[in-house]
Amino acid sequence: MIWIGALPFARVQAAAGANAESLPEQPFVAPVGESSPAGAFSASATDSTTEDMVDTSGAVIPAPKKSSSGDHFSLWDFLSSFFQLGAPGDPNHPDKLRLTINPTIGYDNNVFTTKTDQIASATAGLSGALTYNFGSERLKIASALALGTTYYDNRPGDATDYNSNFSLATSYFVTRRLQVSANASYAYLSQPNPTLIGGVSRFSGDYTATSLGLGLSYSLRPRLSLRLQYRMNSIAYTEEAQNQSLGFTEQNYIIGLDYLLTPRFTLTTEYRYNPLSYDAANQDSTGQILTFGFGASFTPKLQWNFQAGAEARMLNNTTQPDSPSSYIGPFMESDLTYGFAPGSSLVGTLRYGTEPSGSAGISIRQTLRGSLALQYAFGGRLSASAGISYEHDHYDQPGDTNDFSQEYYTASLGLTYQFNPALALTLGYNYSVVQSDIETDGYTRSITTLGLQIIF
Repeated sequence: MIWIGALPFARVQAAAGANAESLPEQPFVAPVGESSPAGAFSASATDSTTEDMVDTSGAVIPAPKKSSSGDHFSLWDFLSSFFQLGAPGDPNHPDKLRLTINPTIGYDNNVFTTKTDQIASATAGLSGALTYNFGSERLKIASALALGTTYYDNRPGDATDYNSNFSLATSYFVTRRLQVSANASYAYLSQPNPTLIGGVSRFSGDYTATSLGLGLSYSLRPRLSLRLQYRMNSIAYTEEAQNQSLGFTEQNYIIGLDYLLTPRFTLTTEYRYNPLSYDAANQDSTGQILTFGFGASFTPKLQWNFQAGAEARMLNNTTQPDSPSSYIGPFMESDLTYGFAPGSSLVGTLRYGTEPSGSAGISIRQTLRGSLALQYAFGGRLSASAGISYEHDHYDQPGDTNDFSQEYYTASLGLTYQFNPALALTLGYNYSVVQSDIETDGYTRSITTLGLQIIF
């Protein structure tokens, strides 16, 4: 949510960060050990003030705010939370220009995410990220470009994954009362990522994930602020057959009001108009969401944002295509961040609402997402991370009796040892499970990675 004063930019940071960090977990992105989130859910219908991360198997766990190595941010940090800008001179603000290179090796025990006849493979990856950040009292800009490749020693067909990501976020105070913001993200991905809004849990080929956000915040009164926002999120598959049934574009037109009740507590309400359009399939729908909530900063280290309300949606994909049917249900988003020590943090996220289904022939799914991530710096050169996430998808197409549910679990552990400010060793492990009413859709997968982090 966007709050009054300095808080609106946090929303911009999160919106851009979530989409940039929505890279599936794979050796290219970075070893799990560097940190791992929903909220690592990425959201088009939601913005969380935390930064999201995705580890090498596609799992999402909330990202900590700061790297355990002090001012030096890893590739993982940049891809997930590089929009964490501070004012010039802030010791927590990373260098304006930073290049990070990550060579990795690893092992994937289920490269095609299948339930039976699983194929395991050793992996080798090389990735690089170039980031540029600029900050002043009125203008803040953050950008990142990442390129990488992962080679599978034992994967039939195409043995190499190529990935790329570009993200840009900017915020400018036109006056003390008026702030404008914009963010954009484009990623080319190879691995499935169910934690993406509209993402899939099975290997389905290469695809692109694009997002765009525009925002305006104006202080009507010293305590009352008006927000106008536009957000777009889309997924397109390179294989035409996949894109015919799964490619989509989701938009959000948002108007909100925020009231600063106390210096640490803000009440908020917003209305969202949320059209969902599929590229070719007759699965379009139109949603309207009304929420009430708050943003609380209990201490500078402990913050909680919460909003809840109702969602109404009209669907065109039914057993009788000429007779749209409707969905009415609850809607909720929550995120909590606690930085309890230098380089150490706890992040929790929770969301419930409808999303593009990620399944052929079905317009929407009702999804509950939750995640918890811990990063801890031992005070010296060693830091550790741990995370768990849960997702429950219920496919309940109005007019269709073939309803089913699916659950996704993931757990990750990681270690980072910093030899010096420019070189670190990383070790990560991620385990994911998909359980579905459709038996053939379930699977388990584990990914282990070992890598170096070279910072220039």
